[in-house]
Amino acid sequence: MIGGRGNIVQADQDINPNHLDLDSDNDGITDVVENSSGDINADNGSGGNLTGTVDSYSDVTDNNGWNDSSTSAQTDSDGDGVPDYLDIDADNDGIPDYMEGVCSTCPTFLRPIGGDTDGDGVLDIYATMSADNTNNTTGPNNGSTPNIDNDAINLVPDYLDTDTDSDTMNDWSEGYDLNNNGMAYDDIISMAATYEAATSNGYYGTTDTDGDGIPDWLDNMPLISGYNEMTRPPFLDHASADFHDDNGNGLVDIFDYLMNGTDAPTPDNNGILDRDWRDMSTLVALPVELRQFTASKNGCFSLLNWTSGSEVNFSRYELEWSPTGITYRSIITVEGKGENNSHDYFFQHKNTAYHNYYRLKMIDRDGTFEYSETLELIHDCNDPNGVTVYPNPVSKGNSVIQVKFFGTIETEFVELYDLMGRSISRIDIQGSEGWNTMDIQVSSFPPGSYYLKVNDHRIGKKFIITD
Repeated sequence: MIGGRGNIVQADQDINPNHLDLDSDNDGITDVVENSSGDINADNGSGGNLTGTVDSYSDVTDNNGWNDSSTSAQTDSDGDGVPDYLDIDADNDGIPDYMEGVCSTCPTFLRPIGGDTDGDGVLDIYATMSADNTNNTTGPNNGSTPNIDNDAINLVPDYLDTDTDSDTMNDWSEGYDLNNNGMAYDDIISMAATYEAATSNGYYGTTDTDGDGIPDWLDNMPLISGYNEMTRPPFLDHASADFHDDNGNGLVDIFDYLMNGTDAPTPDNNGILDRDWRDMSTLVALPVELRQFTASKNGCFSLLNWTSGSEVNFSRYELEWSPTGITYRSIITVEGKGENNSHDYFFQHKNTAYHNYYRLKMIDRDGTFEYSETLELIHDCNDPNGVTVYPNPVSKGNSVIQVKFFGTIETEFVELYDLMGRSISRIDIQGSEGWNTMDIQVSSFPPGSYYLKVNDHRIGKKFIITD
């Protein structure tokens, strides 16, 4: 089919037009398997080897050009307008299908290379594959058998799974954390700089509306400081203006080597089992059993408490703090008390800021470490830009939130935004200089997350409406 984003005549730029090409995007997974969401039965329904074609062809039911046992719809798993059989990143996580389609130690875990001796559109490196993809020289299959990660608790092929190892951390984070700090955005910013140096396209600029150090094209919390590793960032969201796939192959330019991008690095930070995005132990191998970690306000100070369940072979805690949620520094080191007993710890932090982010770095005796969850506290004691919302979260049945803010002019306005940054309500008020309190009806808003800002220049405040 010609027409539509990504439906080009020769997607992989070989000599075969797509309708004569068994692997139109050269990712090693044949078109018939990709259009069936990775189901190899579409190819070998009779239990035979993979050939890249259906076992028997019949189109007598509707004479629409498609095999009667197949659907005439083109599968587009990530909804980016590029059908899977033309899309080399069918789940839009930045890791190409030719890597996710096979195991991390398989011989074809690399860029598509080489020729196509028999001219069927399947590159020679994929033309003699074993069923487990570990042999690509004498195997019986024409094309890869989509890999399903051993750690996974589902049967979704890796190339369609955005959390391949089912550890709640998405592949677009675990596939890019080169410096092993538990986050990917800083590594991706570096890759963007490399791309812009090569192209000067201006796609991945430095504009940072909320001033949190994360550029807008990467920031999935655009109105407040911070970043959520669990949410798809704008540059990987095909509905966003920051999504750029200029050659229409389904892989964003920043990660597409054909467009001067950087290949997915897919690190193995703990050096065991598999690449991080396929390795559940990257997150679950904690050096200490942490039962509780809390942060509360004590006047204008922060009170941090944590409780361990056991500390076998454990060394120490480092309590880290950040006013931005980006760069952290250690504010105290606490030696572990040891072994299998439960222990309680506390620390009072006095030099607080408006936004305060805390996390524990838990270090084992052999030097390995893991981070706790990150906690946030907001102190508005000395900050004239402070905005508070109560209750938060608010039940839709309660219908009213109370907003407290510091006014600097007589006339103020409060504006509400949804997660996409769209204004959904603006309320003009007659405020006064100093602290102001107002009630806002939210009963007409559906459950979800929202942001509230007082005047254009103020820091945004997130609040949640529950059922």
